[in-house]
Amino acid sequence: MSSYDAVRAGFGKVVFAIRKDIEPTFKQSIGNRFAGVVPVEVVGDLVDRGVAKVTMLKNTGAWFGATYREDKAMVTNNIQKLVDAGIYPEKLFQ
Repeated sequence: MSSYDAVRAGFGKVVFAIRKDIEPTFKQSIGNRFAGVVPVEVVGDLVDRGVAKVTMLKNTGAWFGATYREDKAMVTNNIQKLVDAGIYPEKLFQ
């Protein structure tokens, strides 16, 4: 998804999950492309600041994600189905 598409789709920020060993290079090259367009967060920084806690879960389900603005409704619906089925918690993002 481009930063332009993320903003148009209503996303307030872009969050990347990046390996610690490549994080500085990533921030310098990719992260700077988003600067001034949409706020950028890196999961490792959020964890380091105590703002987020990350748990990796095993999953055999199908992956889905947002690439285009039109994907937002599909992603929202799929997440809600997982919440309704008890697979995801009601308060997914805390």
